Amino acid sequence: MRHGFRFVSRMSVWQQRRFLFLTKVASFPSQQLSHIWYRRPNQTCPGGGLIRSVTFYSKDSNHSEDLEGMAHPSPPEETVFQNVIETTSKLHPNMTWRNSEFKDRLQQCVSPSDVLDLTCDYYLTVHEIRLSLCTMWITIRKMSDKLRHCERQLMFDHPAFSQLLQKALNCVEKMNKYDLAYSFSSLVQLGVSQRSQVVQTFVRTCQEKLILFDEQCLFIIMSTLAHMRESPNVAVLKEEMRLAFKNHLSMIHDVKTVYKAMPVLGADCPPDLKKELVEKILSMTDQISIHDCSEIMSAMASMNFHSAPLLSFCSQHIRENITGIPFRTLISVLYSCEQLKHRDFNLFTDISDYIAWMIHIWSNKQLILILKVFRNLKFCPTALMEVFAVEVIAKPNTLTLKSVVFTLKLYSYFNYELHERRQPFLDTLTQALDPYLPKMSQYELLNIVYAFCILGHFPVAPLEQFLQSSTKKKISNAAPHIIKIQDRMFQLMDLCLRLDRPPLPKTLTVPAFLLKDSLPDNSTHQCWLSQSLQTLLEDQYGTTLQNSVVVENFYVLEGIITKPVPSQPSMPEASIGPGEECSPAKSSQRIALIWAPNCVCFMTFKPLGFLAIVIRHLKILGFDQVLVLEPNLKYMSETCRIESLRRKIFPEQIRYEA
Repeated sequence: MRHGFRFVSRMSVWQQRRFLFLTKVASFPSQQLSHIWYRRPNQTCPGGGLIRSVTFYSKDSNHSEDLEGMAHPSPPEETVFQNVIETTSKLHPNMTWRNSEFKDRLQQCVSPSDVLDLTCDYYLTVHEIRLSLCTMWITIRKMSDKLRHCERQLMFDHPAFSQLLQKALNCVEKMNKYDLAYSFSSLVQLGVSQRSQVVQTFVRTCQEKLILFDEQCLFIIMSTLAHMRESPNVAVLKEEMRLAFKNHLSMIHDVKTVYKAMPVLGADCPPDLKKELVEKILSMTDQISIHDCSEIMSAMASMNFHSAPLLSFCSQHIRENITGIPFRTLISVLYSCEQLKHRDFNLFTDISDYIAWMIHIWSNKQLILILKVFRNLKFCPTALMEVFAVEVIAKPNTLTLKSVVFTLKLYSYFNYELHERRQPFLDTLTQALDPYLPKMSQYELLNIVYAFCILGHFPVAPLEQFLQSSTKKKISNAAPHIIKIQDRMFQLMDLCLRLDRPPLPKTLTVPAFLLKDSLPDNSTHQCWLSQSLQTLLEDQYGTTLQNSVVVENFYVLEGIITKPVPSQPSMPEASIGPGEECSPAKSSQRIALIWAPNCVCFMTFKPLGFLAIVIRHLKILGFDQVLVLEPNLKYMSETCRIESLRRKIFPEQIRYEA
């Protein structure tokens, strides 16, 4: 209603007539309003003569498509458009009095329609066309989504809009570099069809005047091109802009200009230009602040370019000044590390310690968000996990269903051991889940029970709710790949109940019809590893190898090595009495070899989720475990590979030789 009074209060008769239209269309979805942008017949502008039919939109143009993804277009720079009027005054100090009056009235406009009404009262100069377009974008970008959509409809239907575009088209050759850059950017950001005559003319003119642009103009145009769809003209201009920016690089003395241009240049930027940009930033490290470090890492991620020296500098600078860094900056740094696959244990540890130390100022939403990123990085933030568990135990009433489920999955994923806090923590999560159990789908219950099984905790209520006779019927409608995952979850639950033997009622067992007799996938068997093991064991007396073994019809092992117990020398058969038998469990040692290079935490090599439960069950079955975690082991020479395996499987020989 407040905006409605603003529309009615305008003196223009056209605006009051359009207000009635606005009240009718405001409740319709955007798809139903897209038909408003059409080629209009000749109309009379309130402040001028007849306007020709709008020929700036291509005949097959779909403006709703052109605006798709541009509801929140990020400006090239936060203050570029905000200071455009002041910039124009500095560039053209000899403006007439009428121009100053126009500028003052322009600053009072609060919507694109206000600007269009004003343009009808003046014969616009080139600079005033630029000011008008920029002000229209400034006013519309401040609005809410719904109001922005309605204002765009009013703008495109305004009789003066086509006249303004015609004037811009006629004056494009007369524009200086700043007028051209700002006007072009405003047209695209306002949503004028990118296939229209006016936009394509600006693209071609930018190509012709490219040699005149300085670094500011280059940056504005590159930022605009980042929002545009690919077309022959746009592709050519992008390539020319990259070459121009490369030539200007040596003359740039502001580090912000360099790293802000990096996302605009794009991931398909030539590798040599990426290296030059990084070298330019490294030459200006004395200008780099903490905020700049975060922005530089984000820019590198947007270019998909990993530079170890620059990342190391940014990481070290952040670590040295981590106190007081805003949460948004910290999460941005972690996101960039994830995208660049950059792993810095000291940086991650310092961020985890800082968040844990200042946990009282963060909300649960912020803590969960940063824990999600740590999980994606496979980094276990020990300090934060400890403090977060204390918060969960102390404030169970603040937990929502989503936060409880996430917390349960997170601690099971890291297989995190809380020691004396373990039982209170698990009891708190169980009690928080109890009210939601009757409303949960069977798939949600399955994930919750699965997470509890990984943690070795078996609460009765979720198990009872899940293990019903109707379980299979409720889950069988899932997609084939989901059904396969669910079947493995059922098998794992059955193994946990049989091997861990929790104190539960006898009725709480996985029904037989939920357990399929499908063989586990053995396609990941590493043949090169088996060959190296055979070579290693050739000179090991009494040691045998079984390749690619399936345990409990579920766990696939690379092999099982059986060797004599080191503390007991092997006895000849004559020394064993006629009625005596040597127990295999006492006379030999069974070693399960597990190939798991991607199933451990970063740097700590602590087993993650599923691998942790494999190790737990193998211990119950009497196996020792040897984890082969080196991803590069396959590419080592045969001698180095065998020596590495020897140290893992026969550590007593290494100690004896030492």
